[in-house]
Amino acid sequence: MFRPTGRWLHLAVSFSFGLESDRRIARGALSTTYAPSQRMIHVVHIVPGLQTGGAEMMLLRLVAASDRGRFRHSVVSLRGEDDVGSRIRAADVPLHCLGMRPGIPSFSGLLRLHHVIRRARPNVLQGWMYHGSLAASVVSLMVKDIPLAVAWNIRLSIGERSDLRLATRLVIRLLGRWPVRPACIINNSLDSAQKHHRLGYRVSETVVISNGFDCERFAPRAEARSWLRRELGLRSDALVVVHVGRYHKQKNHLGFVKAAARVRASIPGVHFLLVGPGVDAKNVSLCDAVAAAGLIGCVSLWGARSDMAEILAGVDVLCNASHVEGFPNVVGEAMACGVPCVVTDVGDSRWLVGETGVVVQPGDAAALGNGLLKLLLAPQAERSILGEQARQRIVQDFGLDEVVSQYEELYQRLSNKPAARV
Repeated sequence: MFRPTGRWLHLAVSFSFGLESDRRIARGALSTTYAPSQRMIHVVHIVPGLQTGGAEMMLLRLVAASDRGRFRHSVVSLRGEDDVGSRIRAADVPLHCLGMRPGIPSFSGLLRLHHVIRRARPNVLQGWMYHGSLAASVVSLMVKDIPLAVAWNIRLSIGERSDLRLATRLVIRLLGRWPVRPACIINNSLDSAQKHHRLGYRVSETVVISNGFDCERFAPRAEARSWLRRELGLRSDALVVVHVGRYHKQKNHLGFVKAAARVRASIPGVHFLLVGPGVDAKNVSLCDAVAAAGLIGCVSLWGARSDMAEILAGVDVLCNASHVEGFPNVVGEAMACGVPCVVTDVGDSRWLVGETGVVVQPGDAAALGNGLLKLLLAPQAERSILGEQARQRIVQDFGLDEVVSQYEELYQRLSNKPAARV
């Protein structure tokens, strides 16, 4: 049964997943009230690594904000601690790092994982992303005497799998054919759930729980606009467009540069800020594209940043030019900051933005540029109204408390009926 969750899922009726059994898709399908358990529910999360990323940040928010009177969380990183791991420790959540090398299975690491799980004796074992889900499934077979439920948390909306590393492609195929199904598969977008179902990720229960946003941290800031322009060396009234994402062809940085050139031809004073890992002056391909488009002096490459809440609150428009997305965190964060967005129609982007921004077809730089022009040429008051509507949408349907509550309801139910493992 496919069971999307959350207030927003009244729109899910427009999707057909071709399920053989119950095709009911209803608003709040997991909103049933469960009596709080008298026992503490222990959830162990297995994640490939803890570098800064959408899944890792959602994990951090979840374990830090969960009700500690009812739920106890522990995190296992197959690799190291990295930036997010230190923040998980700071939130007083137990963290175990196994030190495995990326993409290389380790028998000794698996034994260490087995030892951690046997000592923790969790009620729910949740794997995050493909490698974490595989590790959770393997180790669950090694502790069959512990009555736990296994859940997979799949974050990716698959586009061209050739873009992924060979090891990741193999794990995707393996999980689709895994003989012992998890108790539940969690997707963070309807698009991801639909595409994985086609790959064989069929299970009695698939749940969609969207990303949750900290609407206190990501919020409009009166001082952010002037601060950002000082940092960029711009006039106080300059228009700024931001593009955020690691440097990868799925993020379509080169398409964004082409769209920026189109915008700059109509609005000479606009400035473009690109932020994300690998998006800096050392990126020769990107710098060459900027030069070829005649945008030298009009583009700033800031690389990875830790002050995204301040940056987003200071821009006029966010642009997401991706060819592939699931549920784009940065779009929701910008909306929470009161910033209207121009996005491509991939994953759940169209639904997330709704009527508060502009949606164009992916791979069309001209359409992307026209979408940006539509917002930038609009009166400031009109952009402000769209920004207010965008924030209201995020606060109402994607606030962190709402999403954490959905996870907790799921853990409660899974712990009451752990799946048999044979």
